[in-house]
Amino acid sequence: MVPSAQASGVGVGGSGIEDAPVGLEAGCFAAELTRIPTPEPSTSDAVADAIARLLDGYDVPGSAPAGVTSPAPAKADEPLDFMTDLGQSWAGVDVTELPSDRTGRPLAVINAAARFASQQRARRAEKRR
Repeated sequence: MVPSAQASGVGVGGSGIEDAPVGLEAGCFAAELTRIPTPEPSTSDAVADAIARLLDGYDVPGSAPAGVTSPAPAKADEPLDFMTDLGQSWAGVDVTELPSDRTGRPLAVINAAARFASQQRARRAEKRR
């Protein structure tokens, strides 16, 4: 068991998928980051299976939530119109539900660019303090 982990963080990209347990209280990784190559072909099923394998690779409670960054413009309860980096087989897939259904874990999916912008805003706010 990773005692300081209360969640997992997953990053999905065109060349790799990364995962690490996260200590929410400390705001940092609770163990080393694991990276695997993005499956080829990178269909929604293959990527969801890879996410599930990564999440199962750490001794973190199955009820622990996971945050997933995606190259897709993810919107809750809406299928994708297109998918950058991973291929057009993702069109029509609800990226906010697929990994959660596959893993049995509560997941929150956000677009990678939106996550980056949020981090930059937080850094600027921290510098102003």
